[in-house]
Amino acid sequence: MPADLKRIRTDQVGSLLRPRALIDAFLKFGRGEISEAKLADQQDRAVNDVVARQEAAGLEVVTDGEYRRLNWQVSFSRVNGWDQTDRSLEGFVRNPSLVMEGETPHSRGADAVESFKMPADAKLALVENFPLKEYRYLTKVASVPAKAMIMGPDRVSQMCDIEASKPHYETPDAFLADVVKIEREIIGGLVEAGCPYVQLDEPSYTGYVDRPTLERIAARGEDPMANLNRAIDASNAVVEPYRGRRYSASTSAAATGPACGTGKGRMTASPRCCSGASSSTGCCLNTTRNGQAVLSRCASCQKGFRWCLVS
Repeated sequence: MPADLKRIRTDQVGSLLRPRALIDAFLKFGRGEISEAKLADQQDRAVNDVVARQEAAGLEVVTDGEYRRLNWQVSFSRVNGWDQTDRSLEGFVRNPSLVMEGETPHSRGADAVESFKMPADAKLALVENFPLKEYRYLTKVASVPAKAMIMGPDRVSQMCDIEASKPHYETPDAFLADVVKIEREIIGGLVEAGCPYVQLDEPSYTGYVDRPTLERIAARGEDPMANLNRAIDASNAVVEPYRGRRYSASTSAAATGPACGTGKGRMTASPRCCSGASSSTGCCLNTTRNGQAVLSRCASCQKGFRWCLVS
């Protein structure tokens, strides 16, 4: 392999296609046909198999495929006050195909941000560190480093119906602040357990270059750039207590591609176009004089934002 290709950073988002047996087990559990223990046994088998397959393929970092989650939203779960677990399971039983309303091939259906939106019914409090539970089992079966994935704070905030959350939360900022506190707890547990790689899944960033989302933000009388800066501040705040620790934190935004780096990095907003590449990661970024990473709209492709967390 050419030397320059060896420098290309590759990764996977973390979620992998669920095997049919696992999908059926979730459905049976939702219908009350099997116990939670039976579901956990099927999850264990699926995780064992997918880890073995990743290692056989030579991946340097593996995941559990998110096989203990019915969907991505429940990565922020076991949280008193706002938890998508029960609602997601009920929705899956009603619609096992998970095809959204209005969804057809090559077209987008109902926006998940809106369809999954629900109010907080109490002040947020972490009941159990679910990603830590996932990670602990994963390390028992993996022989290479493993990473943990959690939903980013801005997307959690976007999916909360703030108006219906009163008196527990009067404003989006108040709710987001508590989400940041919860996610700090979650990441702290992972770091203390030796997790070398924590990924914040923050597809909300793609919404700031998506016309329907921007129109929805404007209709609420909000400033998209102010919301974007608030989202960036929240992502940075989640990992701030662990800067300098021996772990990596990345932010993935699905449609725009992943960002990468270490817990020492920060993101900042910038109107500049994306150009250049980090010599250590190969990521597309602009670098400020103080070494911080930059989030910017790509002037050449106009496809969205690119960013990196760099030390």
